[in-house]
Amino acid sequence: MISSESALGCGEKRYRCSECYYLNFCKECFHSPKSNECHTDKAILPHQCTIETKTESEYLESNESYKFYQCFVNAFNSFSHRNCIGVRPVANEPTVNWLTFKDVYQNSEKFGSALKLNVKYESRVGIMLNNVPEWYFVEFGCLFYGYTLIPINHYINNDQLLNILKIGEPSVLVVSKITFPKLLNVINNYSNLTLIIHVGDDYDQNLKNQLPQQIKFKLYSEFLSTVSVIAPHSPLINGILSVVFSTGSTGVPKGEICKDRDTTNWLKTLASNKKCPISISYLSLSHTQRVIDLTSIFLGGRFIIYSFATEIEPFIKECSMVRPTYFWNFSTFFNQIYSMYQRRLEILKKEQPNLSNDEVDSIAIRETKNLFGDRIQNITTGGAKTAPHIEIFLKKCWGNRFYIHYGCTESYAIAYNGRIKSDVEYKIEAIPGFRDDSPFPVGELIVKSPRTIEGYINKDGSNEKNFRNGWYVTGDIVEEYEPGIIRILERVSYSFKSSFGRYISPEIIEAYYSSSSLIRNIFIYGTSLHPFLVGIVVPSQLALERFNLTYDQSNIDQHQYLRESIINEIDIISKQKNIIFWEIPKQ
Repeated sequence: MISSESALGCGEKRYRCSECYYLNFCKECFHSPKSNECHTDKAILPHQCTIETKTESEYLESNESYKFYQCFVNAFNSFSHRNCIGVRPVANEPTVNWLTFKDVYQNSEKFGSALKLNVKYESRVGIMLNNVPEWYFVEFGCLFYGYTLIPINHYINNDQLLNILKIGEPSVLVVSKITFPKLLNVINNYSNLTLIIHVGDDYDQNLKNQLPQQIKFKLYSEFLSTVSVIAPHSPLINGILSVVFSTGSTGVPKGEICKDRDTTNWLKTLASNKKCPISISYLSLSHTQRVIDLTSIFLGGRFIIYSFATEIEPFIKECSMVRPTYFWNFSTFFNQIYSMYQRRLEILKKEQPNLSNDEVDSIAIRETKNLFGDRIQNITTGGAKTAPHIEIFLKKCWGNRFYIHYGCTESYAIAYNGRIKSDVEYKIEAIPGFRDDSPFPVGELIVKSPRTIEGYINKDGSNEKNFRNGWYVTGDIVEEYEPGIIRILERVSYSFKSSFGRYISPEIIEAYYSSSSLIRNIFIYGTSLHPFLVGIVVPSQLALERFNLTYDQSNIDQHQYLRESIINEIDIISKQKNIIFWEIPKQ
């Protein structure tokens, strides 16, 4: 019986368990009646076992290539019998329909072959889908056959979508029943589109009738039916693999040019930090979730697609069922988890008054950890600043398995837990008037690494503003409190000079007050023309329960005692943290 990856030599066949960490069997032991006794994971037996010839680290080494395309061809060939993408037909039910790596590869080849038959080589293909397996078929079909992919967030508004179309210039767009209506809102203002591919046979005929005459409309199944023979691969040579757009939250979306060098380097870097992951795909596939899923596929991992609801309760139930080994989400999500933890503390204190605070806290922490199952190896946040009290809470739950990833699509993987990676060159440019009295270097972070992109596809001056001779200007203000270790303070664009002549950082102030058990969220607003700040507060569930209130009541902001309790809480925190008077919201 084998339980160590290194016990079998490279090239020797072994049966790898998909559930138990590093459990492998030789042929004789696998067929032994006692083999079930060796499984340590609580997933229902029998566990899926695939015939392999290498360890995970040996696969990683042999699958790596300097070409993004070749990395994935190698991965699909190595892991063909493993489960890759799972779809749950009914939310929170145990049944999962799995696609193997071979299934994903073959579906991708078929879509890519259809592109080759019907669309000019090197054309740009936009994809605006919710989380469905077809996203990955389009993704890899474009990669295998030489088309530039333009991932589009299906939550964006009409103005953002139109800007992305005009800047990215796709001639093909893949949509679904959910996203097709959004396209119709802007289609008359964009003239380069020649083909729409609709995933799913259920579509709105009235919407189709509104399409301009020059645009062909094909069902996904109809488009694939044009293929009789799978075409040989024809990947791009030194071309643009994808154009990834920013959210556009601070202006016109920027189209980031992604080529082999930077794309392959982020894949290798992110893969080096993870074991073969089990995860959930649930966020928009246009940004971080896409990167996570692609890394998972390269590593031979598997994930379940979740697209049933945006409410936190059913999603948490899904997490407990999947029991992921890797989990990532924005800090706002973990703010909600923290509020649930605080609420649980209050309930436990009422239900079990004889317990000490430490005992109550221990129970609440254990229950929080169980929300995500029992096999988390890596739980990560990023994409926005994490409040100090949230970081402390998450470290209390998961210890050294919790990570704060700092990076951006222009330059992935800049720092982990504040420590700048060794292959990242950086400099900090001081901002006159901003924390001039700090004993540490403070200013805007500028970086350069093997993962830094060449620039944007936009022609509006964005490149001149954000890129300087291979260096990327992050727009983030940082403090280097130890050599090579930084803390993110805020975005340059978020700070402003007050009427007192001092820079005010709303994000930092928001973090002070977000630590309160009575405040679920807070937004600080001010300008240089006004002498005080305003705070817009979302009370926590705990705060509402104290006054028998609920979120669906329309007059919640008129409740005198609730308002007084929040104002009092802000006063208490301001004194505890010695907050300067011009940083305290007065209304």
